[in-house]
Amino acid sequence: MEAVLVVEDHAMLRTVICDALRGEGFAVHAAESVAEALAQLDAHAFDVALVDVRMPNSDGFDLVEAMAERGIPTPVVMTSVAADPYSVRRCRELSVFAFHEKPFDLERLLADVRAACALTA
Repeated sequence: MEAVLVVEDHAMLRTVICDALRGEGFAVHAAESVAEALAQLDAHAFDVALVDVRMPNSDGFDLVEAMAERGIPTPVVMTSVAADPYSVRRCRELSVFAFHEKPFDLERLLADVRAACALTA
């Protein structure tokens, strides 16, 4: 069973995403901050991380950079309320697997999570 880490600071959206992933058969862990996500990434291996860009105190790009510094090879699918040029460019620079602007199409998001998991299989 593939393991997914969902990093989203909005509780309701985090719950919706986690429930959808569980419904697709994924083992799901959740974090609401970069610090909490790093603790989980240090403790567990994940097949993919689904990461929000904008979070309090830090952002998803900081998380991806910290993952690279720590040698954590987990593919990342990012979400954001804005697909501004900076976010799109940063995703490319950080080799993010996929980027979805909110509100996103849940089926497309799930398809990218499955495809990212295939990279670690």
